[in-house]
Amino acid sequence: MDSPLSERDPGSADTQGGTMTDSSVALITGGGSGIGAAVARRLLEAGQRVAVTGRGAARLRAFREELGDPEGLLTLVGDAADHTQVRSAVEATLKEFGRLDTVVATPGPPPTTRSPRATRPGGPRWR
Repeated sequence: MDSPLSERDPGSADTQGGTMTDSSVALITGGGSGIGAAVARRLLEAGQRVAVTGRGAARLRAFREELGDPEGLLTLVGDAADHTQVRSAVEATLKEFGRLDTVVATPGPPPTTRSPRATRPGGPRWR
């Protein structure tokens, strides 16, 4: 993946004047569901701007819609286990908001460890 998929046009939050451009910016990996989504909600409620990454475009779209397509939310498709995709997410966040103050890493388990056998001691992928 060369660049993350953005659900917003770059620079859209910066055109709001004063409040949005002065607020802190957080990047949350794995933020489309679970703990990451909960953190994103709280930060948005507190007036921060938030970039959220996740592996599934549909899940990120649903998260955005559930929140009512708020200003200050940038959703990016990407895998937190891939350094290039994380770098792209950081670059997209900086381009969109002009700064990055906080990173919250809440990725889910890698797809290869989702089977009970893979995570059980003695399983083929257990270490």
